[in-house]
Amino acid sequence: MKKRSKYEKLREYIKRLCEDVTPLINLSDVHYEGHNWSVVKLLVLGSWSYVYTTIISKNWRGPYYYVDLLAGSGTTKVKETGDIVVGSAFVPHVFARHPYDFSIFVEIDEEKYKALHTRVAHLFKPFKYKILKGDCNKLIREITERMKRDHAHALVFVDNEGLDAHWNTINELLRSFTDILIVFPTAGIRRILGAWMRGTEFPKMDYFFGGPEWKERAVDEEELLEFYKAKIRESFTKYRSKDCYVSSIRIGEKRFYYDVILVCKKGPYVRAWEDLREKFDWLNPRIIDITLKSLKGEITSLDWFIDLQDRVEEIMGKQTKLDMFTKSQN
Repeated sequence: MKKRSKYEKLREYIKRLCEDVTPLINLSDVHYEGHNWSVVKLLVLGSWSYVYTTIISKNWRGPYYYVDLLAGSGTTKVKETGDIVVGSAFVPHVFARHPYDFSIFVEIDEEKYKALHTRVAHLFKPFKYKILKGDCNKLIREITERMKRDHAHALVFVDNEGLDAHWNTINELLRSFTDILIVFPTAGIRRILGAWMRGTEFPKMDYFFGGPEWKERAVDEEELLEFYKAKIRESFTKYRSKDCYVSSIRIGEKRFYYDVILVCKKGPYVRAWEDLREKFDWLNPRIIDITLKSLKGEITSLDWFIDLQDRVEEIMGKQTKLDMFTKSQN
């Protein structure tokens, strides 16, 4: 039998995604109200989910989870186009190389929580997920304690539309075995800084950055982004005693933009992220078209994902050879 090409395998992923969208829409009329640029983060999330599940399945003896701290309703409606696409609760599962053992979703809004619960129950087996209703900052310890009990690793997505996830929450995740993708609301912080300099106080900034020290770095949003990444790197190294990789991708346009920050242990697999960062001009409006086509189930313009697969296979092949060499020397 002829071996299936990567394009054929990818068509299966996309077909599954396309088949899942319609019933998810029909199950509820509640959707996260997003914008053109706000769905592009889903492309990055799906891409790293592929890398993560490829690597972790070969290097972790316990289960591995997907955790979404701000999960929304499970679907996203793009205001500018009217498109409805799957949200962050489902995208990582579609692009996963190997399935997650368990998923945890958190949502504070009552309507979105009910819609998410309905949609997740439609697609997932009951023993494969848990949905928590409430503030992720108050529930984070429950999540990390379960991970510790199960000796689980997790890919965690923190989709800050505002200043949602406090620093203490991020710090708790850094104590645990995790890869973390954090949406840093860069343009939003720029607007807050403008108001702050005119005399408006924003106590939420203290929670977001872990104290008032941000005021000393409040030259602009770029300084605060670097300050935030430096705090992450320091805590990761302190708690995990490993070299930390922290890198961000800027997505958006002049008025609306944000940074998606990857936090993980440094290793050869981070080259896949660097390739992804360099693959596109993430500030180019064309990336919106690519993302929408991917998330709606259209199979054009997906060479980027084939390239990502090839890159991960190359990295894994080199790592295997290195492991074999190391063993032979011991």
